[in-house]
Amino acid sequence: MCLAVQGKVVEVKDGKATVECRNQKIEAIAKDIKLKKGDKVLIQFGVVVEKLS
Repeated sequence: MCLAVQGKVVEVKDGKATVECRNQKIEAIAKDIKLKKGDKVLIQFGVVVEKLS
């Protein structure tokens, strides 16, 4: 069973994204996905696995 959570990108810096999820800020690795502030993403185990918007 896999658990991924949805969040909104607040900041992108040096291959890492700060994502707001459930009123918490989580830092996740985002090297292979081009992101910008405001994008919605899925995070699994501290890694951005998919860009939703």
